[in-house]
Amino acid sequence: MRRTGHAEIEAHYRALRIGTFRHHATGVSVDVSPDAKVAEISSLFITSYRHALKGGLYEVRLGADAAGAWKIARLHITSSWGWHVADASIDYFGSFAPMTLRGGRPVVWGRTLADR
Repeated sequence: MRRTGHAEIEAHYRALRIGTFRHHATGVSVDVSPDAKVAEISSLFITSYRHALKGGLYEVRLGADAAGAWKIARLHITSSWGWHVADASIDYFGSFAPMTLRGGRPVVWGRTLADR
């Protein structure tokens, strides 16, 4: 499946009915050209759903505009693997949430634990 352009990509993700999910990027590599006008980035990703785990690779090319601001010139996402738990009674998030500091939720910037 290939989606190109803002409208196609937005329509694809709006149509998904996956409920709660988490997205993780790791293994980020960046190569900046000597003149700092172009950068190539790659990053592995994992997306976890209530009963599934999927992953792939981001490949990004950035270019500097006339003012020197970085802009995305190309973004290529390859979702290349995944598995689904057949037993829907397993709660992927609920199983570890009680053992974490924030119920398995990420840090909210600008708020301390004392604010809760």
